[in-house]
Amino acid sequence: MRTRLLTNRSLSLIALFLSVLIVLLSTMRINTSIHNTTWLEVEQLPATRLGEILMHTTGSSPPRGVALVMVSYTRMYSLREAYEAADLVILGKIIYTEHYTWNIKRPYMGKALTFEEPYSYHRVKVIEVFKGNPISDIIIVAQFGGLDSKGRLVIVPEDPPMEEGELVILFLKGPREKGDFVKYPGKEYCHMSVFGRFKVIDGKVYSAMYFLPEEKNGISCRSIAERLLKGLEGYREVNGITIEEFLKLIRS
Repeated sequence: MRTRLLTNRSLSLIALFLSVLIVLLSTMRINTSIHNTTWLEVEQLPATRLGEILMHTTGSSPPRGVALVMVSYTRMYSLREAYEAADLVILGKIIYTEHYTWNIKRPYMGKALTFEEPYSYHRVKVIEVFKGNPISDIIIVAQFGGLDSKGRLVIVPEDPPMEEGELVILFLKGPREKGDFVKYPGKEYCHMSVFGRFKVIDGKVYSAMYFLPEEKNGISCRSIAERLLKGLEGYREVNGITIEEFLKLIRS
């Protein structure tokens, strides 16, 4: 009788061991598949951010991943309205970009969580001024997005981070003295996103409907800009026009 009891215990222990082993093996298979393939994680975000999809890719080359951020705009501007709302309108060249990540505490599902807000602070050499008075020949322009603390590239698809060497026409607000994400009080401007960003190529001006790439790091950019701007007056016409024609369009 005693022998039968020990045998039953042994069988139970063996069954338990096998169950644990199966779970461990399953976990190892799952982790391996995550590291060897691209995976998606969907995360809901508060405030005006509608959502964020983190795409972590394998490989050692930067960036370590891409974060797609969809923005809900409280107001949509026509080309003329954006020009009138701007404090400063310039033709300039991006000469240097500084990446900086803010750690912001926000309420989320009843808790106070810390969220990262990456920004790019561009040094822009002013070539020509069309409206307003810049504080210097080289100004700082803040733009949401860029590299975060984990090396991921954060992109608003219709307004991906500007790059060094770009020749741009920017509609700017500022300089800002205080407020959220102001790193250089009294010295930095913010551009009006897709409504206030134009690229100059070979002397011709293009709106985001035309100069953005079809995709950047696997993210569709131009199609989203087209959907935002196509119903707004003025942007469709900014497709390879001269700077003089552009100025006439925004001022007429």
